Amino acid sequence: MADDRSKHTPWLLGGILIILLVTGLYFWSQRQATLFGVVLDGGSNTPLGTVIVTVGSEQQASLATTGTFRFQVKAGTHTVRIKHPGYQPFTVTETLKAGENKRLQIRLEALRQSASFGGEYLIAPLQGNQIEILQIPSFKRFAQIGVSGDAQAAIGLPGSHKIYVALTDKHEIAVVDFIRQRLETKIALKPGSGPTQLALSPDGQRLFVLNGSLRTISMINTNTDQLLEQEIAPSSTPLNIVTSNTGQLLIMRTNGLDRYSADGTMLIESRDIDDFWGNQIIFDAQSQALYAANSGNLTRVDGAGDVQRYPMADSITAIALDTAGEVYIAFGSRLARFQPNNQQLSMEPIATGGHDIIGILESPDHTSIWVAHRGSQDLRIFDKNSGTFKEHTIKFSAAPQKISVARLGE
Repeated sequence: MADDRSKHTPWLLGGILIILLVTGLYFWSQRQATLFGVVLDGGSNTPLGTVIVTVGSEQQASLATTGTFRFQVKAGTHTVRIKHPGYQPFTVTETLKAGENKRLQIRLEALRQSASFGGEYLIAPLQGNQIEILQIPSFKRFAQIGVSGDAQAAIGLPGSHKIYVALTDKHEIAVVDFIRQRLETKIALKPGSGPTQLALSPDGQRLFVLNGSLRTISMINTNTDQLLEQEIAPSSTPLNIVTSNTGQLLIMRTNGLDRYSADGTMLIESRDIDDFWGNQIIFDAQSQALYAANSGNLTRVDGAGDVQRYPMADSITAIALDTAGEVYIAFGSRLARFQPNNQQLSMEPIATGGHDIIGILESPDHTSIWVAHRGSQDLRIFDKNSGTFKEHTIKFSAAPQKISVARLGE
């Protein structure tokens, strides 16, 4: 008869193995540590998405835009390497004790732009929820960036890598990094704002946003890209905004003109002007005068508030100012030049072809006038010396909504 103890031997051995396994796992876990943290933009302190974190031979790419990572590692010393496109790689060595949970907060510094990035760029919000950036003077396409919204206006922050885009349908301002060629963030405005026009203070510290639907002017701190609580509510509907070289914010409103301080916090002057309206205004830094296109008149308001009207033969669809103080005026699809000194059109309007002109801009070298037509991908070039249009054009990938120039990069 077999010994009864032999019947229990398998159970006994199994129990011993379980005990050894649990004990081993316990002691193994006691030799482990947790290394976790977040990776931030060194300038804005916002989390960076899809960062690549390597601990020893392990690697992890963070999800979405959280910029977070977590590793279970052995107790001891580890080298942590962190990478993100457009930023300086970062390496740090950390020593962890058994059972320790160590949190890291890493700030990555953006790569400095190379000299080839610095210069003047032509910026255009396009039909189809995009903006396009062309290098000047080559007009090579530098970037085409999706902004996930109806881009009605775009303005570059001089000396930086940021472009602000008004998304009318989303009631947001998109912030685009033109060097890394991507949408960085969005600044939410009040519900139903419908931003249509943008202007920057001369020092670049304030972005002014005309909210067409709410009839207000919002202000954004460009250092932090934060919407300020204070906003401007003119006494009548605001139609357009522009800033002067002296730092004032000028607001064209129905039947009036308001002047605010550079930071938008103080009303300096509010002047009522009969029959003063339109969607095109320009400021002449030399004469300190504001020009407004309102239907069949070109209206000039000087620094003292005196008003002059120059009747035109047709409705004005766009205006621009050149360095000589001459005003270029679009009558539908025709272009003319007006000299304020003699108060006359210096040339007969010439047909440019295509649909109505929606934008006029002087080239940075002051030799040409660029003309954008509604629904056209071509930006036509008017040579100021010859008084004729050049045969070749500047071509966008889609029809531009507006055009602007900014000196971007360092």
